Amino acid sequence: EILQRSQQAGEEARAQLVGEARQEADRLVGKAHEQIERDTQAALQRLRDEVADLTLLATQKVAGKVLSGEDHRRLIEQALKEAHLEDLELGTRG
Repeated sequence: EILQRSQQAGEEARAQLVGEARQEADRLVGKAHEQIERDTQAALQRLRDEVADLTLLATQKVAGKVLSGEDHRRLIEQALKEAHLEDLELGTRG
C-alpha cells in the first residue's frame, strides 16, 4: 500500500509538471506570436514610409517642383494602392 501511494504521488507530480510545462510553452508561443505581429506591423509601416518618400522624391524630380500637401497625400495614397501594401495587413490574412 505504501508503494502504491508513492507511485500515485509520483504520477500526480509528473502530471502536474507536464501541465505546467505545457502552460509555459503555450505562454511563450503566444508571446512570440505577439512579438512577430508587432515586428511585422513595424516593418510594414517602414515600407509604407519608404514608398511615400520615394514617390515624393521621384515626382519632384520628374515634375521639377515641390508638391503641395494635397498632391503629396494623393500621390502617396496612389502609390500605396498600386503597391498593394494594404493586402499585407495582418488582419486580412487567413
